[in-house]
Amino acid sequence: MKNEYTIKKNLPKIRLILTSNVKKALKLVDKYANHDFISDIPLYINLFFYKEKQIDLSKFIEEKLDNIDYNYKTYDMKSYWYDKCRVIKWNYKTNIITIYVDYKTNIIEFFIKKYTKSVMNFIESYIEICVAHFLRINNLIPIHGSAFVIKDKCYTLIGKSGVGKSTTLLQFLDVGGILIANDFFVIDYENKKVYTLDKTIAVRKSKILKKLSIMKNFNKKSLLFNSVQKYYDAQMIFNNFIKCYDIDAITFIEIIDEDKIKIRKLNELESLIYWNNTKIKYPFIIENPIDNYYMFKKIYKSFAFFTIGIPNFKNKKIRKGEKNFTLEEFLECNNEFNSINNRKL
Repeated sequence: MKNEYTIKKNLPKIRLILTSNVKKALKLVDKYANHDFISDIPLYINLFFYKEKQIDLSKFIEEKLDNIDYNYKTYDMKSYWYDKCRVIKWNYKTNIITIYVDYKTNIIEFFIKKYTKSVMNFIESYIEICVAHFLRINNLIPIHGSAFVIKDKCYTLIGKSGVGKSTTLLQFLDVGGILIANDFFVIDYENKKVYTLDKTIAVRKSKILKKLSIMKNFNKKSLLFNSVQKYYDAQMIFNNFIKCYDIDAITFIEIIDEDKIKIRKLNELESLIYWNNTKIKYPFIIENPIDNYYMFKKIYKSFAFFTIGIPNFKNKKIRKGEKNFTLEEFLECNNEFNSINNRKL
């Protein structure tokens, strides 16, 4: 095909290769951090945009999707499996997307009628799910959450959307913490490593964030895109941004109705409950609860599990220069975390 454009990203174990006939579509993978090592497993993603009403697909795909009747005023998605290939045909208003996923050859192809913002948002999300899936089948665990290093110890902030992961992370970074990931990272449980996947850092409006000295680093040059919140390129903001670090514990974040920050070690049953109740994995990756349980067992053998309880600053008045916790308070309650090798409660 004429006018093809390609971008490559070295992710943990996976080399992401995106090709499209529309150059601006390459921005879909801008948020992924490019690691220094060369990954050995290629994942090919091809995005083809057509102006024609009929999309020219292979005979195999056309045979599978011939009998689908579309209502162009409603959302409609059909999914088919054949051998180790998946075909999805998605209709939204007057746009049509056909997705062909071949798990045998690591190829994902999108055939799209026209370029629109809503369609690109869908494709970006679907690419993220596919990347997470291929990481998972290569013994890496993709996790929705933040990760940082402070005082030579790596912490994760895993929790539901809106619980305060980014706000808490930025407070740690403001007092000398080192960023690994804000929203999406990968755990290699065999080698006890955590890897950056998403190099963006998101900022919502917050009374506390306005008072952080670190906020002066956020500017238009580092802004990648706007959504519900603003996303910035962390590599342009933080000189000490790191992409890989040793990790020996999984830490969940939760809001507590107390005045001081608390760290608490979890036993196996508590750890499983937090694992199941928190969005730590992307949809469609874990096929059934049994797979999820066996994945948890592998993780629990390698790591201790903790919760970091953050005072509910929304229920108290924030004065000038005040934070909802201090670094001293965090380090003071950190003795439990530092006794990490004592697994039995």
